[in-house]
Amino acid sequence: MYAGKSEVVGGLRSLLRDAYKSGTSVRVAIDIDHTLAVIAPLMLAAFNRDHGTSFTADDHADYEFRSIGSNYEEMMPYYTEVWKSQYKQIPFSGNVGQIKELTKYYEVNILTARSQNNEGPTGGTVDAMHDWLRINGLGDIHVEICDRMKSKVADFDYHVYIDDSPVLAKEIESTEGRFMFLVSHRYNEHIANGPRVLHVAKSEVATNALLDIARKEIAAARKSDNLDKLQHASKPLSLR
Repeated sequence: MYAGKSEVVGGLRSLLRDAYKSGTSVRVAIDIDHTLAVIAPLMLAAFNRDHGTSFTADDHADYEFRSIGSNYEEMMPYYTEVWKSQYKQIPFSGNVGQIKELTKYYEVNILTARSQNNEGPTGGTVDAMHDWLRINGLGDIHVEICDRMKSKVADFDYHVYIDDSPVLAKEIESTEGRFMFLVSHRYNEHIANGPRVLHVAKSEVATNALLDIARKEIAAARKSDNLDKLQHASKPLSLR
C-alpha cells in the first residue's frame, strides 16, 4: 500500500460513517477538463498549428503551460476552440457505470470552472460541455459551474474532489474534513500523497475506491447495531 492510501481511505470511511449516522450525505465533486475530458492533446495540436511547434501532452509539465513557453491566457483561446468546434472528438476518461453507481451512496456533482456566458476566455463552451456529457452518458448528473478565480475549497461544500489541479490539492492538504483523488499528470507530480490527497492514474481508480469504501461501510453496518441508523439515513444511500 503506497504512501497516503491507508490514511485517505481511513479518513473517507470515517467521514462516510459519520454522515450516514447523522442522516447527511457525503458530497463528491468530479472535474471535467484533464480529469474526465482528455483535452490537452487537442489544445496542444491547435497551439502547434499556429506556432510551428510539435508539443505533446508529455510536454505539459506546468499547470499554467509555461513548460511549452506559453501561459494560461494564451492557451485559453485554444481551449475554447476545442470545446466549441471539436468537442465530439474529446476523449472521455472514466467509468460511466461507476459514476452513476456512486449516486447511490454519495451526492455526486460535476464541478467545472468556466464562463457561464459568452464572455471571458472560456466563454461559449457550456452548451458543448453539456452535450459532451450527454454523449458520454452523464447528461443526468448535475453540473456546478464556477468562476476560475473563485474555484477554491472555501467556496464549495464538497467533501471529496476528483480533480487534476495542483492548486486545489495544496488547499485540500490543509483543509480538515476534505479529501482529494488527484488525477496524475506531469504538472501535478510535485504534490505528494498524504492524509488528504492521493494520486490516482485516472478518475476510474477514484470512483472505484469510493464505491469500495461505501460497500465496506454498508457490510460493516450489517454486522453492527448501526444498520438501523444507516437504513434511515437520508438519500443517497442504498442497502440493496
